[in-house]
Amino acid sequence: VNAVTRVIDEAFIRLLEGHDLCVGRLMNGLFGGTRRVRGFGQSAEFADYRPYAPGDELKRVDTNLYARFGVPIIRLFTDERQLHHRILIDTSASMAWGEPRKSLAALRLCAALGYLAVQASDRVSVLTLSGTGCGEICRNVTGREAFLRALTTLEGVRFRGDADLGAAMLRCPGAGGTGGVDFLISDLLTDSDWRGAVDRLLDAGREVNILRVLSPDEITPSLRGRLRLIGPEGDEYRADFGRAAVDAYREAFDELTHDIQSFCAARGVGFCTVSSDIPIGRMIFEAGARAGMTV
Repeated sequence: VNAVTRVIDEAFIRLLEGHDLCVGRLMNGLFGGTRRVRGFGQSAEFADYRPYAPGDELKRVDTNLYARFGVPIIRLFTDERQLHHRILIDTSASMAWGEPRKSLAALRLCAALGYLAVQASDRVSVLTLSGTGCGEICRNVTGREAFLRALTTLEGVRFRGDADLGAAMLRCPGAGGTGGVDFLISDLLTDSDWRGAVDRLLDAGREVNILRVLSPDEITPSLRGRLRLIGPEGDEYRADFGRAAVDAYREAFDELTHDIQSFCAARGVGFCTVSSDIPIGRMIFEAGARAGMTV
């Protein structure tokens, strides 16, 4: 059994029950869901009043208010619909690095986020970012059983080559005008213009959350001495990795993290960094909850 699909067991399901994705604002949606959206509908939750207008159903008139004030007033109720969330996975070679591998953590995050989406009667699409293109694991999936079947294809995902995240994100199929949240899962070790792509998604009315997956050695380097380094494309480097190099790395790491955090905070984008060695529950319900992604 594949290491990714093994995580989808009874314990995994119990872990996710009682939790949900956090949708921060009202959006447009499709019929048949449970998310409160813009406008008014036929749910049981009261929202507001407005004066009666010709064509309104008489049964919606508040008879108590009419008897009290002699003016017909309509009761308005919230509308509940289905949203469409997208999970975008960076499948570049750098995501296959680390111990445990970042790729496995990314796929487990995908499984958890997607299950939370369909558990709440929303739709979900899982998309891969590679080169300048966007591939599909599943699209417009609804229902737990359908999503669990779609997850079996995760074992075929290959993490290799480069990914121009900015270009690839903009080539992903849209959500058809339906509101929802886009989750980008990546180590963000790229020079591509992913920030511009995020701005485009926000302009289109999407919410965006970014989960940066790093290995423990990327967060807190433990390497020392004269090292032979091999890059994702097979390039070889030799370098002395002593105290000065570690200090310089940490300074650069902190500066990059601060830059990403500032960008996300300025735009209301959820952001968290997770280490590939922590359990999926902590990734989702500690780091994700602190960033306002899950409840």
